[in-house]
Amino acid sequence: MTVTNKVGATQEVLPLKAGEFFGEMTLFSGELSPISVTAIDDLEVMMISAPIVNQMIERQPSFAREISQILELRHRTVQAVNQTGASSSSVN
Repeated sequence: MTVTNKVGATQEVLPLKAGEFFGEMTLFSGELSPISVTAIDDLEVMMISAPIVNQMIERQPSFAREISQILELRHRTVQAVNQTGASSSSVN
């Protein structure tokens, strides 16, 4: 996952591993995401619509907590890069 910092440089903020997801910021806010994702190897992507995610959350509330934790971490990481130009290694 990359983001463009305040001086216009693209920085990697978080690497994604097999099985991880992206696009959750846009899914829940409806706004464009400040994050870009570029694959370095072949991959398969599955798109899940907001209504399906909402059904999953209704059936398993712990799923909402997991997504919320990931969303918060990613949001703080992007904010830190935008404010300071720092890389993800300085955000915890």
